[in-house]
Amino acid sequence: MRCGRCGVEASPGARFCAKCGFDFGIDLVAAVCRKCSRPMPGNSTYCAHCGAKQVLAPNDPLTVVPAEDAPKAAVRPAPRREPPPPPAAEEVRPGGQSPFLALLFALLVPGAGQSYNGQPVKGFFLFFFSFLGLPYLYSLYDAYSSAAKLKAHGMSTGCSGFMWVGLQTWLVFNVLLLVAIGLTLSGVLS
Repeated sequence: MRCGRCGVEASPGARFCAKCGFDFGIDLVAAVCRKCSRPMPGNSTYCAHCGAKQVLAPNDPLTVVPAEDAPKAAVRPAPRREPPPPPAAEEVRPGGQSPFLALLFALLVPGAGQSYNGQPVKGFFLFFFSFLGLPYLYSLYDAYSSAAKLKAHGMSTGCSGFMWVGLQTWLVFNVLLLVAIGLTLSGVLS
């Protein structure tokens, strides 16, 4: 027996086509041309009467003629698949970002708390303007509150936060070294 949809030879006793999944539940003697509606063999690619190509997409309904009613056309719709259910809403778990650790970094190195929270550019700017006082106090507040928000939403910067803190510390060391070199060359430090 051949599949009425794709023309593949089906194994004896098979209920469905192995290639396209067509259900052989109805005795198929002939299909009906999609253009002229005349009966034709189920495995034909072209209609013998009008020459129309009989190509079906996998989800197109197949027009078939049951054996006892060959002159009348019966339409058998393709099986419809239900869409998968939407994924369940994930529970928000508190993340590993520590507001106290961010505050400690901000106390030790201005802007390091922002770097720990994944905001290194903000941390660099706060470091360079922290000598004014107010940006330093703001960096303490911002480091703690940003880390608390990250923790509440279950997000974490992971190990990259520590990497940025290391880079921020390296930056502080280099800036202090340059200031010391400048003061030494100008004669302030001897």
